[in-house]
Amino acid sequence: MFCGKCGAQVPDGAAVCPKCGNKMENKEAMPKVANASQNAGTQAISFLKSLDNKTIGIIATCAVAVIAVILIFKALFGGIKLDGRYTDGYFTYTFSGNEVTFYCLGTEFTVNYKIKNDKLIYDLDTLELSDACIDYCEDYLHMDDDEIEDKIESIKEHREDPVKIEYDKKNKTLKIGGGTYYNAENYKAGPSGEYTCEDDDDITITFEDGELTFDNDGDEVTVPYNCFKKGDEVWINFYSFDFENSEFYHTYFTSVIEDVDVDEIVLGDTSFEK
Repeated sequence: MFCGKCGAQVPDGAAVCPKCGNKMENKEAMPKVANASQNAGTQAISFLKSLDNKTIGIIATCAVAVIAVILIFKALFGGIKLDGRYTDGYFTYTFSGNEVTFYCLGTEFTVNYKIKNDKLIYDLDTLELSDACIDYCEDYLHMDDDEIEDKIESIKEHREDPVKIEYDKKNKTLKIGGGTYYNAENYKAGPSGEYTCEDDDDITITFEDGELTFDNDGDEVTVPYNCFKKGDEVWINFYSFDFENSEFYHTYFTSVIEDVDVDEIVLGDTSFEK
């Protein structure tokens, strides 16, 4: 054989080239490695052929069981995935993708978020007041740009630290910090249809799948509402700046109805009957 480096003839079996000292390949070792791999594959096939159907079935069942355990573990502990609207009657969170919109009387903003190690973390650089909130601040509170910016900075300050979050999938409740928030779209549990004011037959309110229509002798306004169960009680709360600016709110000044009676709705001192 010949040296691959200097081209000199080298005796068969030599470890190095006698002329340049180049290390020679052991050509006999390569077939041995290939033969070893081939033998291992042949032995594995022989082993599988030696198994009876019952044993193969047991192995397959165990494999399926392991996969099932992995999937269950991932479902239980793979992180909280949120979607929809949750409220405690005063604050409302609406989750959609990686965004959450927060509303309470006088404030509404949207911000990106993530959940890591059961902590809710806000991306405060993405926080923005809604256009309706800015209009409300300017038109009703007479705030200038600096005051609105101060409001934004105050909101950010209160949300700098990650907050513990827990989701009870069975009861559809969400714990954020020390508060409990309920599925806000449980409309079937609440009132539906038209209710008439006991003091004036020309005034009615109509509940239908998250929208309340207030009809004052032909003048109508529609506002959104949440409906949720808090223990055995049904609660309703109204949200959005459409509600805050509405004749309905400025007539009854009611944003929350606790322990709703589906046959009679009480707004302040006024009752509406089914």
